Amino acid sequence: KGYVVMKIQTKEQLQEKEFLTVRQASIYAERSIETIRHWYENGLIEASKDDDGYRYLIPRASIDNHLAKFNRGVANG
Repeated sequence: KGYVVMKIQTKEQLQEKEFLTVRQASIYAERSIETIRHWYENGLIEASKDDDGYRYLIPRASIDNHLAKFNRGVANG
């Protein structure tokens, strides 16, 4: 009574979702919430507000694309 139960999701579970919240994106990308925010604030990944204008939703494919570019850059750098 009077408490919230948060469902903790694993990276594997999040692979099934098309859109992720900032928290879910941080788990999926294995990066901090601040890093995820930096990425969308600087146009490195896509993000849009939900229908209520309350939270950002990030397409999982956008994170995948960014991580692939990042990993290629590190591998080639």
